Amino acid sequence: MLSGSIIQASGTKRLNGLSGILASQPVWGVLLLLAALAATGTPPFGMFFSELRILLSTANATYWPIDLTLLLAITISFIAISVHAGRIVCGGARPDFSAREPLQAAIVPAALVLCSLVLGLAIPQALWNLIK
Repeated sequence: MLSGSIIQASGTKRLNGLSGILASQPVWGVLLLLAALAATGTPPFGMFFSELRILLSTANATYWPIDLTLLLAITISFIAISVHAGRIVCGGARPDFSAREPLQAAIVPAALVLCSLVLGLAIPQALWNLIK
């Protein structure tokens, strides 16, 4: 949802045309960085525990090639998403960036990032038992 607002405000879908979100709309920039960290499974966000559980379940003598492949894929995806999110967020403010109702557009993405953070920090016991 946030990326759609950024695309609409900037007028382009091309990654090389998107930059300076943090300078133009600080709330959107912070949310985009937090969402990128959550999507890549960075602790303390909720996705981290899912990735950790998968890696731990394959971490034995029989499945080490699968574990190594998963670890490599997670690392590559983290680097790729972080680089692109960093390019979009950093830089000078664009004069043609026109956001309509920026705070209203940030409510749902902020709630989703907060939910992921809460699930990462305080996993309910019933959910933890289900994960095990």
